[in-house]
Amino acid sequence: MGWVALGLFVASVVSAVTGLVWTLVRSGEKTPRTGPDVGEEMVASMMRDGLEDNIVVQKTAFKGDAAAVHGEAEFSFSEIKAAVLEGRWGFALPIVLALGGAFGVLVFGALSVFFLLNKVVGGLFLAAALYAVVRTALAFRKA
Repeated sequence: MGWVALGLFVASVVSAVTGLVWTLVRSGEKTPRTGPDVGEEMVASMMRDGLEDNIVVQKTAFKGDAAAVHGEAEFSFSEIKAAVLEGRWGFALPIVLALGGAFGVLVFGALSVFFLLNKVVGGLFLAAALYAVVRTALAFRKA
């Protein structure tokens, strides 16, 4: 039983990563702006956003080319639920893959620990995973 859970855990990881990458690729868009100006804007925005603590040199001059990429990969439960109910699978499928994979990682990872390593620790992980999955499912149903 433990090896089945481990196999499902690996399949869940693949599903979660595939869905996440698919969602990000579909949601992002590359602007035609490239060059040093874009790089300087990126450095300036990092300084404005309070990331200057992570930058060793406070005055930074960007040398080279950069491409500006932006996109919104944020979706509410109500948007996802509406897309599923309307059959808009082009929009919903990657998100459902990512969410289902994430839930599978939690549950099957905990089951793998339970059956293959330690029943007490696995049981605690499984309880926490099931709590997270049930709470999220209830929020999705309510949306």
